[in-house]
Amino acid sequence: MNTQFFSEALGNINDKYITEALNYHKKKNVTWLKWGAAAACACLVISLGTFLFTSPNSPLDGNFGIGGSAGGAGHDESTVFMSYAGPVFPLTVLEAAEGIRAERNITFDFSAERWNYITLQDAYTLANTTDRDITITAVYPHVSSFQTELRPTITVNGAETDTDLFTGMYSYNDDVSSWEDYKSLLADGAYMEEAFAAYPELNQPVTVYKLTDVTYSGGDPFATNPTLAVSCNIDYDKTTILTYGFNGGHYDIENGYYLVNFSVPDESWNGYEEYYMIVLGDDIGEYTVQGYRNGGCHPNEKIDGVSASIERYETTLGKALKTAAKLRYINVLCNGFYISRLANGVTFDMYYGDICRSFAPQKTYRDLESFFIDVEYLNRVFYRTFEVTIPSHSTAEITVEQTKEASYDFGCSYSENAGVEGYDTVTRLGSTLDFTAQSASLSAPDNIEIVRQNFGFDLEQGITQVDLDLSQEHYYLEIKRTK
Repeated sequence: MNTQFFSEALGNINDKYITEALNYHKKKNVTWLKWGAAAACACLVISLGTFLFTSPNSPLDGNFGIGGSAGGAGHDESTVFMSYAGPVFPLTVLEAAEGIRAERNITFDFSAERWNYITLQDAYTLANTTDRDITITAVYPHVSSFQTELRPTITVNGAETDTDLFTGMYSYNDDVSSWEDYKSLLADGAYMEEAFAAYPELNQPVTVYKLTDVTYSGGDPFATNPTLAVSCNIDYDKTTILTYGFNGGHYDIENGYYLVNFSVPDESWNGYEEYYMIVLGDDIGEYTVQGYRNGGCHPNEKIDGVSASIERYETTLGKALKTAAKLRYINVLCNGFYISRLANGVTFDMYYGDICRSFAPQKTYRDLESFFIDVEYLNRVFYRTFEVTIPSHSTAEITVEQTKEASYDFGCSYSENAGVEGYDTVTRLGSTLDFTAQSASLSAPDNIEIVRQNFGFDLEQGITQVDLDLSQEHYYLEIKRTK
């Protein structure tokens, strides 16, 4: 398929199918998803998109018999997986933790026969060595995203406790793919500090063009995908245009030409009703609204009868982003038409606040949908806070139970690690607690084969509980299911 044919094929696809594809996510690797969504619109790659997310039990398992001993002999580093789920972080506190000593035990529970997920219990004993009662704000960090349903259950002295949620900013470059990346992210404390800080207000003035009542009167038999396009001439050094609802475009920076477009909605479409162009910097001046037979927007395929009502107004960047975010929240995340949704206890205020915190013109996409998708789907560190009172010369028991996703290689990749699940933990990263002991244990070890590790478990010898060396920052466990 040559470039011209591929472009024309895409132009004939209605935007609603492109939008549905962009908003359908089964994995958090957004880079793959955006490519997959665009390719799916050309129909050729729909089958490939299915294979990309094939489970290890499929014919495309790619599992060719991974070698390795139960002790991980000869392997002193963890695998860099294609999809990294992040480590298990230790508990920490907001206040000074003087007079408090902590012990920790992590249990990896493989009793549930569900590939790529386990039940993980992270248990703590906090001892107060002082002559006074101490009340602390405990903080439990965990890797998650705005769309993940999995959230930890936290109990204090056997009773489940409510938590307040604070979210760290996602990594814009999507390069947090190893525990060392998280170490770089969290080591100096600035990431956590920003998570607890107030969201910024974006008061930069902008000009907004709002398009509504988009119609096509019909009449052209070759209009396979009637499309509305807005075009103008701009100085790209002085003007940045952010769009919401537009699904295509042409940007000629050298000649200062700018065009964006979207399919005219028909009666079967229950998506966008409002379309926005948000102009930062110099206004666009004169512009042209033109209809085309399809999304290719070729000059020789113009059609009449495409129209829209356009309102121009001035506001602030923050208010403009909030308008677009609210539309996505209502029309995309909450109406059940798409699988996308906010989960994990995330509210709209958190979602919009993170949009403001993450926004920077020099690194933000021209189409806001792509920016919003990253905000929703890229992993970051969540912080759940709760109060704990530890009586003088006594202890408090804190238990965190969660369904933990594994790190893995995609089944269709034919990687030697396809079918391997990776789980890792860090002993001190991001915590101010004084740990005197940490240990780890395996539950239902008969369900697994250990491929690589540095914990020291030995299934053949029945060693399923080990003490951890607190000077060792990172521990990893990579397994395959036997049941």
